[in-house]
Amino acid sequence: MEYVLVPVPEEIVPEVKQYLRWNASGPGLGQLDPDGAARFVASLDDRERRFLVVLADAAVESRVLTVADAAAKAGCNELEALGMMLRLNTSVQFYGTLPLGLVARDEVEMPEGWEGEPEYTFNMRGDIAALILNGAGRGVATD
Repeated sequence: MEYVLVPVPEEIVPEVKQYLRWNASGPGLGQLDPDGAARFVASLDDRERRFLVVLADAAVESRVLTVADAAAKAGCNELEALGMMLRLNTSVQFYGTLPLGLVARDEVEMPEGWEGEPEYTFNMRGDIAALILNGAGRGVATD
């Protein structure tokens, strides 16, 4: 296999890494179809639905979302957000796919002069995010 190096502007490195995490070649996973997405979203309580929509909104906009920001927007703490992601990834298996989102941590993305631990981020594939938002009645265009 040949490798190619592609220069990436520094200001979009987190978004490119997020894209590559989801779209690089790897083992095939089942796809969540629109009906399955609608049934899955309907099975969630309000809190889980709000959390999942926060993640999906960021994904369709290609925004990197820290766990702290996701938790704040969803009205929970970071530990609860991580727990919800785990539960959602586990429960969505019954609707034909794995996983909805990932948690990542990249030291490379820390700003110069940063002291402390790198932040964790949530990542979700754009196509899965669009299905989730449509299942939640948000009417997002899918590819």
